[in-house]
Amino acid sequence: MGHSIGGTNALVGTLDTTRFVPGGSYDECFDGVSRPDAVVALGGCHCEHAGASIPFDTAAYGDGDARLILAGGTEDEVCPAWQSEDAAAAFREAGRDARYVEIAGANHMRLIGHDIVDGECTTVEDDLAVAAVVRLILDTIEEVGAGG
Repeated sequence: MGHSIGGTNALVGTLDTTRFVPGGSYDECFDGVSRPDAVVALGGCHCEHAGASIPFDTAAYGDGDARLILAGGTEDEVCPAWQSEDAAAAFREAGRDARYVEIAGANHMRLIGHDIVDGECTTVEDDLAVAAVVRLILDTIEEVGAGG
């Protein structure tokens, strides 16, 4: 799982079967580590950030076969939800097991249980958006663990 650029990094690290494997450029980090069966990428800037376009090409992510869940918050102004939705569609078109999940009411920080209040980062508790993200992660673990 990853959030924001961490979501993109989780996708790359999971799908790239050349660098992030034993014998690859980063083999010292991954020797003996099994590859994940699923990735949950929350609020990723897959296509643009701060007005700058980011080329998105599914082939650049490698050929790993993990299930991909890309989630976007409807109120995310940092990495708008359309980016996760478009990236999931592109992965599906490329033959990958990918889906988009919309998290209603979530801004960029609320996707990970935080918010900016009066210029300070605070923890958000008892929030429907946060509960939806937690449920998404737990459901993904359960689905993959059950072989589904």
